[in-house]
Amino acid sequence: MKKRSLNAFFLAKTSSDKIFKKKKKFHLGYFCISANCDLNKFSKHNVLQDHWRNKKNILKKYKLIESITDEMFLSLVDCLNEIHDMNENENYWRIIIYPWVCFYVSTIFDRWEIINHLLKYEKKKIFYTYEYAADKKFNEISNTLDWFYKAQSDKLNDKIFNEIIRFKNTKKIKIKEKKNKLIKKNIKINQKSKSNFFEILDILLSKIGILFNTVFFDKTNFEKLDFIKLCLRTFQIPSRNFNALNDFEINSSYNYKLREKLNLSLKPGSDFKLFLYNQIKNYLPKSYLEDFKVFIKFNKKFLKKRLFIGSYSTTYFDRYKIFLAESKLIGSRYIYTDHGAGIHASNDSIFNHFYKISDKIICPSRKLVKKKKHSFIGFSIYKKLKKNFDKKPTKILVNFHEFHKFIFRVPVTTPPFEGEVENFKKNIQGFKMINNKLIKNLKFRIKGNFGLNSEKRFAKIFGKGSIENKDLISFSTSINESKLVICFIPQTSYVECIYNNVPAILIGNKEGFFDTKERLQILKKLQKNNLFFKDMKEAAKFINNNWDKIEIWWNSKSLQKLRNEFLKAYYEVSEARNKNMQNLVDQELKLIKSR
Repeated sequence: MKKRSLNAFFLAKTSSDKIFKKKKKFHLGYFCISANCDLNKFSKHNVLQDHWRNKKNILKKYKLIESITDEMFLSLVDCLNEIHDMNENENYWRIIIYPWVCFYVSTIFDRWEIINHLLKYEKKKIFYTYEYAADKKFNEISNTLDWFYKAQSDKLNDKIFNEIIRFKNTKKIKIKEKKNKLIKKNIKINQKSKSNFFEILDILLSKIGILFNTVFFDKTNFEKLDFIKLCLRTFQIPSRNFNALNDFEINSSYNYKLREKLNLSLKPGSDFKLFLYNQIKNYLPKSYLEDFKVFIKFNKKFLKKRLFIGSYSTTYFDRYKIFLAESKLIGSRYIYTDHGAGIHASNDSIFNHFYKISDKIICPSRKLVKKKKHSFIGFSIYKKLKKNFDKKPTKILVNFHEFHKFIFRVPVTTPPFEGEVENFKKNIQGFKMINNKLIKNLKFRIKGNFGLNSEKRFAKIFGKGSIENKDLISFSTSINESKLVICFIPQTSYVECIYNNVPAILIGNKEGFFDTKERLQILKKLQKNNLFFKDMKEAAKFINNNWDKIEIWWNSKSLQKLRNEFLKAYYEVSEARNKNMQNLVDQELKLIKSR
């Protein structure tokens, strides 16, 4: 290799590249931030600006990605039917592979656009970067969930970026081999804590239920008492199946001879599509190739006509998806139920996927029943909390949800990581503006560690005592002990506060979830009643000025009226919920028996 130019910039592709203390370093994106580095060191001078930019551009790219995803899905259907000597239709394969195809296309598209953006807007710079020693086993993808985890890792992203650079054959970026592997350990996402008594009991009941039950409840979040009543009325063993059909480890490796048969038909198009189709041999999960028939064989002893009621397993768990697809072949039916409130982006391939694979969809509100498949039940997933009026809470609970630093689906509702970091810095400034007498009341409850390491950053600024231990206190208990809850996304945890009449405010991200005229009208009302603030600085001023009269503000007629309107629109609980569910289950079971 020719000696690199002295004017060349070292191109940092991941946070692992922080180990190379180069004077002239340029970062591909904010995802190069390491867990403990100073966020202020990243600026427009040393980091590539995000290619997603604004909402209009995101939606435009979403349409393109959606089109390519559909084309790739159809090509894979033909290819997998041929490889496995099957003749199943699109509906069968959609249940199994479509979510992964969505994630795969979005992931590769994002990394492709990043390199495109670099070559387009950094024309005056020359770069060099490293290719690290191969970690072949790590780069093999077991299933959809494995892809999700690895798509957040430095290792896999470094490999993808290098493959794109090679494919483009550009002279602006030289790749230099590095013998050592990536030093940085991969982030452990959503580490599972020790199983409690109820989880162990569910495992035992699930093993029995999968043999005898005619209704398969897949990780449903109905309130416990409602769930038990439903099981008793339908003569089902009360198992939620949290672990019943999760993917299990199969000690297989890639069969590269088999993978060479993945010759997807390609319509004329861009270099990106060509790269995408070529790389599928490296990244298609084993659960669709090497392990596919193993899952089918293992699941066969449990197959029978039954009614499935579930939610997110049809996104992430391949063994369950194969089991569901095989069950539907013999006459089973599937009801999708939201695991939270009904506030989702209009443009979302995954939620559109749920509609296509479902026989019925349970909506969390009567107002959301707009199509033939929709049904309203009125179930609650939350326990109704009892307020202790003898105690006057002082806690300000900050319910903070980290977004993923590496894009794996189009950022329609949540900001790209660049926006996440900038918002985080503004939020820190806002929290510091809270009155000194009140700032000690802050308790940060962090969900996830996806690269920002916000728990450690909050602890460093506001003290270790400001971090709430999620293993010792449940979210329901925590909000019941809070005078005010601060949320950043208008979904499950925020709705739980509204449902239980706990004072809660929403910060930022108005372009994400409030994407229709109807929702924007609700947003205006939220702003008018000080329930929504564009940033934490505005919220801090409100808290400082109204702390002693939070209860008066919250219990005002106008705010309570709006609270009820919000619940009626997105999370309506019905007194007749058990009867409604019983009727729906009876109707569905009759349809199954008639087949």
